[in-house]
Amino acid sequence: MNRVLIPSFKSNIPSFEPKELGPQDIAVEFGGDWYLVGKMAQIENSLAERMQHGDFSSMEMQLLAKAAAAKAVGKSAEISTDVAVAAPLKTIDKFRTRPGETRLKDEQLELLQEALSEIRFKYSNTHSDIQTLKIRINNCHVLNEIGAVLETIPEEYSRYGLLQWGHGDLQLIIVNEGQIVDKPYSTSGMWSAVRHFQKITGLHPSDAQRAFITGYRYNGKMTSKISCEDEIRKAIKHHIMTDISSILNNLSKNNQTNVIVSGGSVHNKIAMELLSNECNGRDIHLHRIDELENVKDLDPTFSCLCGLKKFGNLRMDIGHSSLKSEIEM
Repeated sequence: MNRVLIPSFKSNIPSFEPKELGPQDIAVEFGGDWYLVGKMAQIENSLAERMQHGDFSSMEMQLLAKAAAAKAVGKSAEISTDVAVAAPLKTIDKFRTRPGETRLKDEQLELLQEALSEIRFKYSNTHSDIQTLKIRINNCHVLNEIGAVLETIPEEYSRYGLLQWGHGDLQLIIVNEGQIVDKPYSTSGMWSAVRHFQKITGLHPSDAQRAFITGYRYNGKMTSKISCEDEIRKAIKHHIMTDISSILNNLSKNNQTNVIVSGGSVHNKIAMELLSNECNGRDIHLHRIDELENVKDLDPTFSCLCGLKKFGNLRMDIGHSSLKSEIEM
């Protein structure tokens, strides 16, 4: 099985000079033009806003679907397979005919099939040979992101709040006696902390994003590194107070004492420390999804993909922060 993650950035091919494509890059043809998708595109087009909450009628969503599929397969091929997609909670109804339905509705399926029917891409270099991937979709299922994560929770856990803490969105679902209580809830994800971090540091958006991830920035002369931990801590505290505290209040009101947290933010030590402290102050027990009993080999970043496993062999999570995809051939 090949599993990949690349940033959800796109740009034009930067120059006529060959560019090596790394493990988080791919070049894809769309509409007769070539685009970079991934880490290199993030560098080349750092000011661009990433797409939020699109469906397959969007050209950008089609491009990202092509990139996710081609990066997972990684070579020229013709395949026929079942496909499973994770969609944002805010736009899940664009992808299905009614609540609770997992089959991708016909008009969305036609658009996705058209996008994947022929993908021309370059894998190792912007001037390397063109690879061609042709995918025929047998069946396609769609789940909202937190619904996909819910599929990974063992049945013996019957009363908890599930918090999917991603970059674009933070989502919550409450489970009581094995049944979902009320509607899932969605608010701003870790990008809210990054924006506040940029505000308090005055950094350029791309520099703020990099500093938030690495934990340091350079001085004005670019000669030495300066720790940003205090500012990062302050920004995440603001995110928790602004976007998460009301969720915890609601859990306490409903006598929920256990929260399972998933998503890429689980790997942020400062975020998990601050959230754990906030939960402890409310007598709420915080559990990482990858540390639950009977959960094996699950990376919280890829929990959506893991939850899609029984729905398709080609699985795609086209998120605000990154494209995550995998295929079992």
